Amino acid sequence: MKKSLIALVLAIIFIASAQVSFAAKTTPTPLPKAPPAPFESYETANVTRILAQGVKTIQGQKNPYQKVQLYILDGADKGKTITLNYGDAISIKPSQEVSQGQTVVLLKSI
Repeated sequence: MKKSLIALVLAIIFIASAQVSFAAKTTPTPLPKAPPAPFESYETANVTRILAQGVKTIQGQKNPYQKVQLYILDGADKGKTITLNYGDAISIKPSQEVSQGQTVVLLKSI
């Protein structure tokens, strides 16, 4: 009886110390690739014409805007003429308005 009691205690200790796992083994799911960082480049352009300008009232604030025609002087778009709304989506101050013949720097982000 003593031997069977010792054997039972040893069996309980053995079972309790064994690492039992009921979780199914799975392989980790790979993370999706991160989107590419936006590419930025700078180009200079000449203001060839002021097509329109005025003041828009947004939330009670008067904000100047300009619609300008630009001739790109360098970079990947060299030689192209573009039209740009300046001060429309982002408000500008009167001191930030551009004039015909002025050279400006463009930030191009994709």
